[in-house]
This record gives sequence, C-alpha cells and structure tokens, in this order.
Amino acid sequence: MARLQAVPKTKQVGYYSDAYKLEFILPKFDMYRRLLAGMLAEHFVRPGTYTETQAVALGRLLLRENSQAIFGV
Repeated sequence: MARLQAVPKTKQVGYYSDAYKLEFILPKFDMYRRLLAGMLAEHFVRPGTYTETQAVALGRLLLRENSQAIFGV
C-alpha cells in the first residue's frame, strides 16, 4: 500500500516474477491479482478514498496499461 501512495501510479508495473519457466508465471500473477484486489478494497474503497470504478481503473493501470506503455507491448 505504501508504494501505491508514494510512487506515481503511471510509473508502477504491478507485477514481478522470478519464474524460471513460463508456466510458473500464471499462478504468481493470479496470486498478485487477488492480493491487489483485496488491498484496493480494504484500504481504498472501504474508507471512501476511491470509488469501486476508480479502484478497478487503478488495478487495470497496474496490471496491464502501464506495462503496455512502458515496454511498448
């Protein structure tokens, strides 16, 4: 949560993996996605900092759009 508050949202790539094989990446990505969803709900939506729509947009930014923009994918 501290990283989301300290680093500009457009400069973050929301996933890191040390997977040695391609098939190891999907379970780690799924775990990260679940943890991110819970953290956004608990620390941003419930206190009223973000609406659900804003939290989903932030999740999409971290999980997909930033990577596309940064790496040109």
